[in-house]
Amino acid sequence: MKKLLIHTILGLLLLIGATDVSATHLVGGSMSYEYLGLQSNGKYAYRITVYMYRDCAASQVQFDGYIDVGAYTDDQFQNLANGLPTRLNLIQEKSVDPPAGGSNCAFQPNTCLRQGIYQGTVLLDASNDGYHLVYQRCCRNDQVNIISDLGQSYYAYIPPTSIRNNSPYFTDVPAPYICENDLVSLVNTARDIDGDSLVYKLGTPWGGGSNSDPIPGLPANWPGQLPNFPPVIYNTGYNVNIPFGFNGTATIDPRNGITEVLSPIRGLFSIAVDVEEYRNNVLLSRIRLDIQLIVIRCDPNAIPQINTSQNTFDFEVIEGEQICFDIIATDADNDNVKIEATSTTPLFTGGNGFGNTATFTSNTGQGTVNSQFCWTPSCGRAQGDSYLFTVEAKDDGCPPKRKLTNISILVKPFLGITSFNGPDRVCANANSLYTANGSTGSTYNWTVTGGTLLSGQGTNSISVDWGAGPTGSVEVTEISSGQCSGNAVLKSVQILPAPSQPNVSGKDTVCEFSMGEAYSIPPTNGFTYQWMITGGSIVSGATTPAVTVNWGAEGDASLGVVQVNSLGCGSDTTYFPVNISRSTIDSLYGSPSVCPHIRGVEYWAEPNETGSSFIWNILGGTQTEGGNTSSIRVDFGGPSNGYVEVQKINRYGCVSDPERLNVLINHALQGMTPLGPDSLCEFSSDIEYRVIYTNGSKYHWSIQGGTITQNDSTASIKVDWGSAGNGRILVFEESFDSVTNTPCLSLTNTLNVYLGPYPVANTIMGVDEICQSDSAELFYYTGYAGSSFTWDYDGPGIVSGQGNDSVYLTINTAGSYTVKLIETSNIGCVGPEVSKNIIVHPKPSTQGIFGDTIICYPRYSGNVYSASGFAPSNYQWSIDGGAITQGQGSEQIIVDFNGQVNSSLRLVEISEYGCIGDTLRTAILLDSPSVDLKVISVQPGDDTKMEMEWSLVNAPFYNSNFLIQRRLKGQSNQAFTTVGTIDGNGTSFEDSKLNTDANIYEYRIVGFNLCGDSLYSEVHRHVQINGFKPENDEYAVNINWTSYFGWSNPILNYEVYRKNGNADWVLMNDAGLDTTDQYSDGMLSFRQCYRIRTIESGTNTESWSNEICFDFKPILIVPNAFTSNGDGLNDQYEIAFASIKTYHIKIYDRWGELIFESQDPANFWDGKFKGSFCPEGVYVYTIRYTGSDDTIYNLKGNVTLLR
Repeated sequence: MKKLLIHTILGLLLLIGATDVSATHLVGGSMSYEYLGLQSNGKYAYRITVYMYRDCAASQVQFDGYIDVGAYTDDQFQNLANGLPTRLNLIQEKSVDPPAGGSNCAFQPNTCLRQGIYQGTVLLDASNDGYHLVYQRCCRNDQVNIISDLGQSYYAYIPPTSIRNNSPYFTDVPAPYICENDLVSLVNTARDIDGDSLVYKLGTPWGGGSNSDPIPGLPANWPGQLPNFPPVIYNTGYNVNIPFGFNGTATIDPRNGITEVLSPIRGLFSIAVDVEEYRNNVLLSRIRLDIQLIVIRCDPNAIPQINTSQNTFDFEVIEGEQICFDIIATDADNDNVKIEATSTTPLFTGGNGFGNTATFTSNTGQGTVNSQFCWTPSCGRAQGDSYLFTVEAKDDGCPPKRKLTNISILVKPFLGITSFNGPDRVCANANSLYTANGSTGSTYNWTVTGGTLLSGQGTNSISVDWGAGPTGSVEVTEISSGQCSGNAVLKSVQILPAPSQPNVSGKDTVCEFSMGEAYSIPPTNGFTYQWMITGGSIVSGATTPAVTVNWGAEGDASLGVVQVNSLGCGSDTTYFPVNISRSTIDSLYGSPSVCPHIRGVEYWAEPNETGSSFIWNILGGTQTEGGNTSSIRVDFGGPSNGYVEVQKINRYGCVSDPERLNVLINHALQGMTPLGPDSLCEFSSDIEYRVIYTNGSKYHWSIQGGTITQNDSTASIKVDWGSAGNGRILVFEESFDSVTNTPCLSLTNTLNVYLGPYPVANTIMGVDEICQSDSAELFYYTGYAGSSFTWDYDGPGIVSGQGNDSVYLTINTAGSYTVKLIETSNIGCVGPEVSKNIIVHPKPSTQGIFGDTIICYPRYSGNVYSASGFAPSNYQWSIDGGAITQGQGSEQIIVDFNGQVNSSLRLVEISEYGCIGDTLRTAILLDSPSVDLKVISVQPGDDTKMEMEWSLVNAPFYNSNFLIQRRLKGQSNQAFTTVGTIDGNGTSFEDSKLNTDANIYEYRIVGFNLCGDSLYSEVHRHVQINGFKPENDEYAVNINWTSYFGWSNPILNYEVYRKNGNADWVLMNDAGLDTTDQYSDGMLSFRQCYRIRTIESGTNTESWSNEICFDFKPILIVPNAFTSNGDGLNDQYEIAFASIKTYHIKIYDRWGELIFESQDPANFWDGKFKGSFCPEGVYVYTIRYTGSDDTIYNLKGNVTLLR
């Protein structure tokens, strides 16, 4: 009904023009500066930057093209420096967009915030006082917590120019909005490139300027002491401590500016954040951020919560040690949550000698997400204050919410141990142990004075050999596992004097088992003594200066003694070596059988050491020569059983046990078996045999198997032996008793002798030719049993068997070699050398396989592969994934591949001698990828961006980037230009800075196979929508669009989507395959925007067109009377409207009291006030409304209420 009425009277309406444009638009900002240095003209240069924010939803007032900033001296005059302001030009302007929610979030806050950046350079004279930077501008938006029509002041302070200083600057933009009744964390953090300390405070916002003077001029001298800007005036119920009222919240972390705010009501609120800059605890400068917060009603969405795995946000760590903990963010609505960490310190970025940086990886998860923080502070990082970083958890709810939490880490210095164990009173020349009990993994640096560090440097325990004193010290520094040094700990040591090393008196050589030997040292009053012994036992006096000792068996022994003074310090131990001697006789030589009355028979004893003497005792005879020497002569008497006995007295007086040789004195001599070799090689010559000679005796020799060549009647003979076999030596003795004239004869004594043969030459058994191999080859020889065999090989080496009749020889090197052998029989008979020549043929060492290891489609046939080896070898090829079409057996083949991705070739070379080479294998990769561009689509909500997705087909080893190429519709392939490059893992891209309203773009994706060949996807072309209003109906639209191009499947349909004003997109029409549509309902909204959604058959892949919008002029028909009498006719004050964007009506009675107010044009006044009928009469209305272009229209008039 309403729409029909509007159409009827549309031609009669006059559009009402807009009234004054409101100048209320400022919503905060800040000022900062950067030191540029001393200039050649002697002035100091500073770059001034002003960030200014305006509300573009409430006002169309634009940023000024420039602003003038005053620099005032910080003295009693406060003169304007240089007599002129500094001009800052607007260098950048951009929109501050609200954060987007999840993909299904339709929440769109009706806020608009823009940032303007002004910048310029000021040149200042040298100053010991500094400068104030000032700029003022009006006006702020109407605020809930402060009165209206206020401006604001921008301010920064420059300290004296001798101090090189850069002011802090704010790193984040103000939040576009916050939600009603939400406790919100805001990042109002500043950064200081000088590394100065920053302190944050909440302050009272400043005013500045007025409606009548929005940009105050800068006076030549600033009145009063800066910064003395007028503070804003708070409305009742608000102040600097409760800027959001009694039920609101406003707190700031003084360490990093994280601000938590909560407003219980909607509206606009102003707060200010002051940042004070300190260097060495001296205030240098201050800046201010003036903020307007827009509080709106939001759909319910819980704020993410942050915690740590330790359930605390304050941590401590010792420098050099690692601290790690998890940071967890949770979202009660199970939204996707992203967690990030930042710091205003070099905690994550390092630099300027900061040392080790912390690690923390941003992470995203649904409902719950966590990531680990780890840091090992470098040595020297301990400080009084904690290191601070901020964790942000942000969800993609509707609207998105975020939580900021500060985490502090106090780094404590590594102090190390405070004491260590060990004596502080020691004796001179003593050895002492010192131990430090520090932390696990520590090392220790020890320093010793007055002594020598024997062992343990670097460990927690050392051994010290002290000197003579009188003082010394031990100092230790603990070094942590992180290489941080603790405090040095010193222990002073008193070194007490020690006695001198005593001298021992006594025998240094004694006889075995001697007893009662005395030893002593010079006695000293007050001393005590301790004796020790090896090789004997102390009988008495072990704690006195004199001891009695019983010594033990022959050998080296020692006696030790320590003397201890009255301080308890002992001398070094004196060790007195003692040799325990024993006298021995090994052998007594001479004839055991003699003829009676024989004279001058020789006997001798061995060994005969220098200084020794001998005591002889004879039974049956008389010693006639030799005295006490080791050799004597004896004259024997008549027949009897006698003996010769001897004892030796060595040079130390030690007497040996007696050694006795029994002697038979008889006419029947016993004789003796000849002494000499009884086993030797045939034909051995000049071999000596003998018996012990008895004075007066003759010896008769005979031989079998050989010849006596010398002295056949003496006590020794020489023999030449004959051929192999068994031989014998025979001898008997003859003497004469001169007293009884009786001869003395012995029986014949025989020595059997074996004569062994020499080995006979034979043949070494084994191969004559063989192929080179890493294995060993057996060679053997048939010789005599029990023989030993000496092999010689001029080849690579003998593996095993040397000495045996078979050996294994190394054949791993090709060449001609000789094997030689000498056999030695079991009795040492050496045979002739035997040799054998062998040839080791080389093993083929094939070079190759040569040829392509990557084959790209379509080059699968006729591929050549080759190898290089011996001529004329045979080459055996085999293939997996294809066929050998030519060349089998030769060095070169031709191969056709069948497309198998992982193929391979194998080759074995066989030489002319049958030697087989190693099997060669080469892997061959067949590459046949393609790029499938699935869709391109204008990004919904931003016509300057184009989104596209693609996939790789049959590309398991893809290793290249992708090129994204674009051209205008209708251009040639040569017109394609590369607009982006992403790595090979990417499957999507967003192109930007496009004009999709004016141009139609075509895209293709370029990949590369492993051979470097380009792979081109299909070309895709997006849909472009166009439209116009027909001349005869400005509230109707005709639209048309181009077809989508590039899909392999046909298009399923085109869908027309529209949104009216700020509403959501709505499907208006399924157009099938048509490419035109028209609508005539423009009066339903101040603006209509259209997009086309195109859908591919079979896949439901969708692509969006650009957006086209139509603005419609607002229509408002205001009646001047109505009858509120309940008759059902004209009972409400109905105002007809169309194409209205915003609307605000107020109705007053004749006394000026507001009796009706609405911002909904469909909400009509029913003639009542607070539930009661208003009296008849004339009432005044004011209406403020806007259309699509935000032009403000104001209507004022009268309406008559009739009964």
